[in-house]
Amino acid sequence: MNLDELKQRRWFYEFELPDGTKTICDAGESVAKLHATRRTMLHAFLDAFEPAKPGKYSARGFAVDVACHQGYFAFELMRRGYAVCGFDINRESIADARLMAKVFGFEAPDAAFIEKDVRDWSVRQHGEAEIVLCFGLLYHCEDSVTVLRKAALAAQRAIIVETLVAPTPKKFAGRDIEQVTWGIPPATRPTQGWFALVEEDANRESGSTNLALVPTEAAVHAMLRACGFNTRKLEPPADGHESMLTHLQRGTGAVGPSRVMIVGERK
Repeated sequence: MNLDELKQRRWFYEFELPDGTKTICDAGESVAKLHATRRTMLHAFLDAFEPAKPGKYSARGFAVDVACHQGYFAFELMRRGYAVCGFDINRESIADARLMAKVFGFEAPDAAFIEKDVRDWSVRQHGEAEIVLCFGLLYHCEDSVTVLRKAALAAQRAIIVETLVAPTPKKFAGRDIEQVTWGIPPATRPTQGWFALVEEDANRESGSTNLALVPTEAAVHAMLRACGFNTRKLEPPADGHESMLTHLQRGTGAVGPSRVMIVGERK
């Protein structure tokens, strides 16, 4: 497929092509801006991140992109000198990523795209990574704790999680929810975060089942801490996508971002 044929196709991302033009993002301008905001935030992190040692195949080490979609963020890592393995459960997305890798001139072993579910990921088979990306995945999973634990196994030094987050409830049925009854009352345990159960429509971006558990921001931090990471939230640029900025979330009355990017770094 030549560049002219490539441009006739619609993609989920605005890929910057070798001739200086871009592909068309079929999800609209707002989604394209979200991708650009994520990219800016990723590069801000990479600017300050120094790999422990050069990788076997690349100058800056090995990275993994979990649920890589069409490879947009994997290619950003490759441009920074990382060898990257991206995997996704969607066969068409992997085919698109492999096609784009050829367009950009990225080849194995520096670029690998595999059709695989994160639940089937094996560190023994694929190896540990300096950095693991987990963008746009958790809020499509009905088992987000298990999925994040699995992704975290590959992260030798850092994992970056970008996700939609549910608003944090303050009360339930008029009761304070910072504690929950545990076993026999009056025993209680403090809550570490919450999840909203959502039923998804079947489409290109949905998960492997029709149910998804959307975490609160506190829940993302708690899950990463449980996996052995210190956590911090990456701040978006001032002109970033509105979902990343503090705002009144429509329909909830909550104030805060509806998406976050959180870094976990090994303790």
